[in-house]
Amino acid sequence: MQHYNVSKAYFSFQSSLLLNGREFSPSFSSPLEEKEGVQTRRVSFEGGELIQKLYPVDHGIELELTFRNNSESPFRIDRFTLFRTNDLRLGDMPSADWLFFRQGRMKNELPAVCRLGDRGDCFKDACTTLRESGEGTEETNGQPVLVSDSMTLLSGEVPLLLTFETGDRLFTETVLKLTPSHEFLSLECACPVGVDVFPGTEIKSERLRITVPDDSQEAIDAYAARKALRYHARKGEHVPSVYCTWYYYGLTVSEADVRENLAALLDRQIPFEVFQVDEGWERCLGDWRPNERFPSGMEAIAKLIQDKGLIPGIWTSPFIAHEDAPVTALHPDWFLKHPDGSWCLFPMNGTVYRVLDITRPEAVEWAAALYAQLREWGYRYHKLDFTRAAILYEDAPRFRSDLPLVQAYREATSRIREAMGHDAYFLMCGGLYDPLIGIVDAQRTGSDVLSMWSAKIGDGGGKTAPFTIKQNLLRYWMHPWWDADPDALMIRRQKTPSRNLNLTLGLPNEDEARTSALNQFMGCGLACSTEPMAQIEDDRLWMLRHLLPVCPGVPHPRDFLSGGRYPACVDLAYPDYHMICLINWSDTESIPCTLRLDSDLLGDFIHTSTSFTVCDFWHQTYQEEIPQEGEVSFGEIPPHGAALLKILPQQTAPALLVSTGHFSMGAEFSALRLEEQTLIVDIDWKFPCPVRYGIRLPKGLHPAELPAGTNFFHSLLEVYIGERGRHRFLIPLKKS
Repeated sequence: MQHYNVSKAYFSFQSSLLLNGREFSPSFSSPLEEKEGVQTRRVSFEGGELIQKLYPVDHGIELELTFRNNSESPFRIDRFTLFRTNDLRLGDMPSADWLFFRQGRMKNELPAVCRLGDRGDCFKDACTTLRESGEGTEETNGQPVLVSDSMTLLSGEVPLLLTFETGDRLFTETVLKLTPSHEFLSLECACPVGVDVFPGTEIKSERLRITVPDDSQEAIDAYAARKALRYHARKGEHVPSVYCTWYYYGLTVSEADVRENLAALLDRQIPFEVFQVDEGWERCLGDWRPNERFPSGMEAIAKLIQDKGLIPGIWTSPFIAHEDAPVTALHPDWFLKHPDGSWCLFPMNGTVYRVLDITRPEAVEWAAALYAQLREWGYRYHKLDFTRAAILYEDAPRFRSDLPLVQAYREATSRIREAMGHDAYFLMCGGLYDPLIGIVDAQRTGSDVLSMWSAKIGDGGGKTAPFTIKQNLLRYWMHPWWDADPDALMIRRQKTPSRNLNLTLGLPNEDEARTSALNQFMGCGLACSTEPMAQIEDDRLWMLRHLLPVCPGVPHPRDFLSGGRYPACVDLAYPDYHMICLINWSDTESIPCTLRLDSDLLGDFIHTSTSFTVCDFWHQTYQEEIPQEGEVSFGEIPPHGAALLKILPQQTAPALLVSTGHFSMGAEFSALRLEEQTLIVDIDWKFPCPVRYGIRLPKGLHPAELPAGTNFFHSLLEVYIGERGRHRFLIPLKKS
């Protein structure tokens, strides 16, 4: 047993190894080796050697285990347990009052925050297991079990942050067990392994960091930044906007649908950058040839999309195949079976599929060849789905018993990235998170959406929009790794289904439509939508002007540790100002739209000024001279509604204070600046609908003349744009 004490936290812990079905918990009583601050302990048993390394870091330690096979026979390594404690104290606060922030390793799982002593919805959300569906509550003899993944926060009087600093070879998990009375019982951080270690070889765990930070949110941000740097995250400056066919046409999509919506996008002048054909174009999964609904072929479709000025995008699922696909008959040995000889079958959309063995090189090459073909056809945007199937069946014998599943998954996905081209845009939907940093450009942050608010989601509780928005917002910290994909926005009005598809419904009221649109904005990643572009009403369609082009900030839900089930206050940081989204999750009651301007809301930005201006996007109003710690109110937020507020230093000028344009309230401008007492306003307006901007001028200045399309009213310079295109205003100013 090893002991550690930092700040007001204390824990004793041990490491162990599950080897050939037996657990070894060595005392590491061998002499301590220390070099450059790194402590190394070794213990030998049964022809093997277990090495523990402990690295000192600010506010804590890092742990890493290595098993070396010095025998003449293979060992089966099932699990590295880096850290196990039943003796944890976080100050003097009772453990039932600790907060627990858990993650999940794939999109359908539910990140959640709960108080350990709770027994309501917050706790039920946090009890969802790491199953493929993200549903269910796991208990052992009435003992609650909370399972997390690569980043876990326990917060008592002081916080304890548990982060796996690496994650490209093995699964990681953190398991918190409670007593029946919901008090702390034990905590374990481990790497499930499940591989053979052959004579003369070794295997290393992922590296775990255990810290007691001064500030939890800053520490989580720092962890994400470290991992982005370690794996060379593909986080670009430009984030695309995407039209996707799935959330109206589903499996019925046809070439005629593609042509109709391409024509409507151009006719209605909607500035999407990517047109992505989703599932339904293929003959079946594994037979990646176009079906009879695409008579011109997919190469012709790519050329058509490109000729219309958009980037061709396409959906695929490379790691599963239908039994009717030629590959399953030609190469049955490429697909996984259970130990009893039955096929491993992955269920999806009412059908089951065989699962590719990604440890078999020729199977991976077959999958990669698809993307070389799609590149030849012209596709430069790829949405890959259901790749998690390849890592779900841990009991299945594989071609290589010595290759960890996570490592095989990363290597197979890297090979696909190579085949599609490093200049292609790669969105993973339904895959592992951590192993794909540095490979993919975007990741889905939540479960599939529906164009309604209140449909139930399985046994995990929650409602459609609250459930998926919660997933999106509580994965905010992955922002440095890739572009978040909160899934498609659907804001149509349609009370009866078309094509016998519930996907075609459009049931949000006006407030729900606004909140759904804001969810895309709050994710600070992809903007994606699916609508029948020839039919959707203008007022709902023009809501896209608030999202396109994508102008992402840096997101932080500020109240996720406050005990509420859903984040209700989200801060989006821009270089010179902040946007605040307030969400009303109540089904029946309005709530006040009230903010206190302090560091809990704005972080260090609060110190940039002694007073601020706060602007209400929806109501086109603003309040000035709000001091630090001051409170500001803008009426009420209706049920399922949301407020959007801009906060900027009082002295900032020129500054946009009111807008009917982009949710960012100014990030869409290419220029808004003062040069030698001439105000320069420059914007490429992408929509054929009017927009109005209200700009605060520097104190003591007003327009010397007003060009067409401008007005000066109540100390604001108003700029009106009536049509799409580039607009430039040069407005000379003079002293009042």
